Amino acid sequence: MQNAVDKATAISTLLGLDLGRAIEIREVGFSTPFAVEEAIVFDSGSTAPAVFAGDQSATVSVEIVFETWPAAGE
Repeated sequence: MQNAVDKATAISTLLGLDLGRAIEIREVGFSTPFAVEEAIVFDSGSTAPAVFAGDQSATVSVEIVFETWPAAGE
């Protein structure tokens, strides 16, 4: 989110605009790669779910629409 605000601020400054509040935020992408490094295996008669060891990461992309107006003094 901070990356989006920083980019919007830089772009609005280049265009001579003041950046206002965020008026819309949308999720536009989501990715969860799943890597299994080691599995803990239960007996076939067990009702417990399989548990996987290792790291997992998720990536979410967002699109933010900001209010803008001409910069003061422009």
